[in-house]
Amino acid sequence: MSFALLKNSPEAQIEEMEDAFKAIRQKAQDYERHEKGTIAKLYTTLADLYAFGETSRIKFDETGRPLTQQFIEHHNGKWSKPVRGNPYIALLPQAFTNLSASLKSQYAQVLHHAHSMKVMAADFQQWLIVGEGIKGRLEEAADLANGTARQINARAKQSRLVHAGSVLTAGPRSQIVALPTATPHKGFATVLVEIDGNNNASILRLLDTDSSKIDPLILKLVPTQATERERSAERPMGRLHRAIELILNLIAPQNLNDCHVRIVNRMERGNACCHVDAISTSYSFMWAGMVLEGHVPLLPVDHIVALDVTAAHDFQDSFGRFDEWDIGKAVSSPDNYELTATAPTAKIIALSTLPQDQTFRIGSPILKGKQGITLSHNLLPDIRAFIDCWRADTKRANAKRKMLRGSPRRLAMQLDGERLQLVRDDAPNIATDFLTTKRKIDFAEPRWLAIADVERLCWTLGAYESDATGWFVDSDVGDAGLQFNTTFPNNSGQQDILTVLLPTVISNGMHYAQACQEI
Repeated sequence: MSFALLKNSPEAQIEEMEDAFKAIRQKAQDYERHEKGTIAKLYTTLADLYAFGETSRIKFDETGRPLTQQFIEHHNGKWSKPVRGNPYIALLPQAFTNLSASLKSQYAQVLHHAHSMKVMAADFQQWLIVGEGIKGRLEEAADLANGTARQINARAKQSRLVHAGSVLTAGPRSQIVALPTATPHKGFATVLVEIDGNNNASILRLLDTDSSKIDPLILKLVPTQATERERSAERPMGRLHRAIELILNLIAPQNLNDCHVRIVNRMERGNACCHVDAISTSYSFMWAGMVLEGHVPLLPVDHIVALDVTAAHDFQDSFGRFDEWDIGKAVSSPDNYELTATAPTAKIIALSTLPQDQTFRIGSPILKGKQGITLSHNLLPDIRAFIDCWRADTKRANAKRKMLRGSPRRLAMQLDGERLQLVRDDAPNIATDFLTTKRKIDFAEPRWLAIADVERLCWTLGAYESDATGWFVDSDVGDAGLQFNTTFPNNSGQQDILTVLLPTVISNGMHYAQACQEI
């Protein structure tokens, strides 16, 4: 089936999509009814679905949303980050209702692989056949992904080696001494030295000059993932992009009402800075904001601009694919501003003003607290594993129960000496370390943390391999949340400070303590 949108208005085009998808769903159901049918039926149905997806994903409404997004959301699907990257993840379950999850995942990968290879819709079936079907194209996609990953990892490793080498050569060193045996090698090596206890050392033997053995020792001097991210932050508008990416990854904007990222240059105590903050009309939420040292270029002081969630995600996703980012006045409306990129092609993302008829709220962090906390990124994988283990235990137990329990939603907190631990609600004796703290007094009333919030914190700080410090905060109730502060230094000598407010859960109904205030 060739699929084309013939009408002009988005509403009429959505109707065309509904009619076309009904035909696809009927073919899919026919394939499933006949004991999964024949391969020819499957290929025909997938070809129709591919034509549908490729046509609708390049059509947009007047607000810039792709018609694919409208169709998926109309059918109660979520336009999440994975679906934005591969809409077939959401479209396949709408067409095939009786296939296993693994088969749906495989078919979605194949369709996305065809899209990446720029296969024409009319050629899709032939492309599948000559590529040895679903299995062959899946293996091809995996090989390409692995090859790309290897290239990325190789570049990242080389970048880290260069950075680590510069750290070593710029650091303290002893005077040059002669080796006991001559060698033509130039570069790093491992040697055996004898230290006499008076801060003197003698080289006894050259042990190894093999880079495959030396490089792992050098790489311990720099974080695994952070170097590439630091280099990204050095690009034009890179620090703004980092701030927006951190905020979006931390706050779950899809669960908030009228969420925006607010950007405003300020002068504070004579120092120039730029505040990048999550704001929403929701009463209380996990909040994140970042203070960038120095002003964002061309934006007037105290002039507030904002990105709604769609525009913020657009900037997050587009930053790596375009270059020469800048902020300037919009050509069509000189009173407004926009983010622009010029290479390899032009890219424009509008910066909006905030609606005046809505009351937005923002996190209310404090400058200094009494009960200090420290979070080490080394613990974050253990915390994620602890949560995953609890989910797995619940799933196994549900297989034997008549009354099923829902997936875990919150973690209790308890003090154990100088450690704050996270505790399973269903098993108070099972806990994992979360923070170190100077706090000595236990909680006056029960306090929990939402598992989803803890996971986002772990994933985000873990990706940047960042530690955090902070303290407990109070609002209208005691222990209303945890505040984390993380510093991101830049090569220019400037530093940006990320602040996160993790509100506590204060009821069985998963209600947050108040951690936000009206702007």
